[in-house]
Amino acid sequence: MIPRREHGKFRRPASDERDIQGNVMERSPDLPKIDLFGIRITRATGEEIVQASRDAVRTGRRAETLLAVNAHTYVEARRNTLMGRVLNEAFIAWPDGVAVAWAARLSGRPTGPRIHGHDLMLRFLREPFSHYFYGSTPEVLADMRRRLDGVRIAGMQSPPLTKRAERCDVSAINNSGADILWVALGAPKQELWAHLNRDRIRVPLIVCIGAAFELLAGRFSRAPRLLQRAGLEWAWRLSQDPARLWRRYVSTNGAFAAHVLGGLLAHTFSRPGPASHMHMGKFM
Repeated sequence: MIPRREHGKFRRPASDERDIQGNVMERSPDLPKIDLFGIRITRATGEEIVQASRDAVRTGRRAETLLAVNAHTYVEARRNTLMGRVLNEAFIAWPDGVAVAWAARLSGRPTGPRIHGHDLMLRFLREPFSHYFYGSTPEVLADMRRRLDGVRIAGMQSPPLTKRAERCDVSAINNSGADILWVALGAPKQELWAHLNRDRIRVPLIVCIGAAFELLAGRFSRAPRLLQRAGLEWAWRLSQDPARLWRRYVSTNGAFAAHVLGGLLAHTFSRPGPASHMHMGKFM
């Protein structure tokens, strides 16, 4: 059992706080990040992300955000200054989209493997964490609860979109004793919500996860492995929800390609020769 709460209240440890064995608990080093033309992305495997998150929960740190970076969130971050700051200040901003992983490799700043948000969520659900699920619809949450046999569920909430309800929501989350708050409000709303409420939330980890609730509830399915490996999972997802996704994919995929191409050209012409490659490969 994780010694982090007293009577359901979040504790922020002093610098010399000790665990139940008397060992000093120190913050683990943050995972390395690369800079993809202004957006900082975590370079780590799924297991390394889970390990860093275990450490954050164990030490009772302030609410840390874990955010997915894909073509959509990348473009939103380039268009919106606040969204860019939200991604760059995240504890972990993992490469959720194949396009992001490919672009990082082309730029000479590889992020490591692309990590689908659903796969990362399943890793966390196998850990002895307590989970609070915030977002989606009551029907989706009910289907999720039936499927999450053996998972420690601290609470579930489909939020009404009012300021008064939002204040009540944070109170319920803080009183739940959860280790992880999963937020599924759609990007960029979920990332901005997590950032703006972070100082009021007394849960160690806030993970913004997009459509993973619907996947867990069985409303959508993952693409076949062949399509996943070919980087075509977006096409499979589009085929399952074309009315909602086609406009977003056309808009953001084109804008993402333009941003990356512009960044590559700028680096090519501003830093020619071998020195440029050395600079581009340097971690931030």
